[in-house]
Amino acid sequence: MSDAAEGWHELYITLGGSAAALTGLLFVAVSLHAAYFANPRFDHVRAAAEHALMSYLAILAISICMLIPRQDRPWLGAELTLLGLASLVWLWLFGGRVRRRVDFQRGPTPGEWQVIFISSGICSVGLLVAGLATATTGAAWPLYLLPVIAFLLLTSGVWISLQLVLRVPDNL
Repeated sequence: MSDAAEGWHELYITLGGSAAALTGLLFVAVSLHAAYFANPRFDHVRAAAEHALMSYLAILAISICMLIPRQDRPWLGAELTLLGLASLVWLWLFGGRVRRRVDFQRGPTPGEWQVIFISSGICSVGLLVAGLATATTGAAWPLYLLPVIAFLLLTSGVWISLQLVLRVPDNL
């Protein structure tokens, strides 16, 4: 585990395990409705599932970064910075795909997508700030951002997953 994360071990074990379990459950939900995910008319369903998956994978990546043994703060900061940059790039590309292909009449409303994108953007920028501050300062405050970011990602992923379960009918 990272020396910087010494007192956080149980939290990141729990977060990583939760993210892995929720990823598995999302795959089960997707496989139960595979016809929707294969049909281009339902791009909104695929986009929502992709966002939930990326939220869970981001939590898993944060947990892995925090649990790497004997890791110095500069390396941890570099990993978190790269994760923040990667998530910003993904969010930008994903946003363009949603604008071009998603039918807002069937899926999440534009207002719901705005909430999803704003919360994801906050998480991505938060990771970037936490990473840069961890790499360049000896302060502990950046590490306190990570549980808040993980909570936002977890909440977003669970909400989207619930919407998938409730909004996707059993048959086409």
